[in-house]
Amino acid sequence: MAVASVGTPTPARSTASGYNAGSWGTGQTRTAGHLLAATVTMGSDTVVSAVPSESTFTWTLSFYDIDSTGHVLTAVFIKTAAGGDSAPSIYTAWSGNGSSVITLFDLSGSANTIDCYGTWITASAGTLTPTVTASGPTTAAGDYVLSGTAIMRTAATDTWTPGTGFTNLYSDGAISSATHSSLDYMTAEPASGVTPSDAGNWSAETSADGCGFIACF
Repeated sequence: MAVASVGTPTPARSTASGYNAGSWGTGQTRTAGHLLAATVTMGSDTVVSAVPSESTFTWTLSFYDIDSTGHVLTAVFIKTAAGGDSAPSIYTAWSGNGSSVITLFDLSGSANTIDCYGTWITASAGTLTPTVTASGPTTAAGDYVLSGTAIMRTAATDTWTPGTGFTNLYSDGAISSATHSSLDYMTAEPASGVTPSDAGNWSAETSADGCGFIACF
């Protein structure tokens, strides 16, 4: 059975450090038994908090990654829907100038876990043409696959282009900022035994701090 994203995910971007709430989109019904996922992409020109957390402790932090300079972080939280669940408030703190983007997903047909995932981190001032690859293959056909990045650089606008086979869901590159986020999904559901990989590009980057993730639900 293919995993489907129910309704319209609505990324919530904030420039306020601390607890920031996600936002459920139109048609995201949170039917009991569905898998709910929250993706976090965040960055700061100074430093970000080491570990994001959710205020009610009812969402599980599946994984996170942070670059070696402490400027950018990505994370994924999940929970099984009880029915009509409230949007989570997630601690995304930093010093200096920063931003976070929280995006909520309502997934039907899932085994209520992450099938496979992978992370990508630059060395300081790495070139931002990231290839984010899962650490292992899918174990069933029809996974819903998400890929996200966070970068920190000199404040400016930028353009994100997703890798082949992926469709961009969100990018804040049109905002002039030191931090940017992107979020893609795999256009066609992968077969069993496939190792998904998103090779995207931030067009204005020759060097910046960055990290990213790919997750198969």
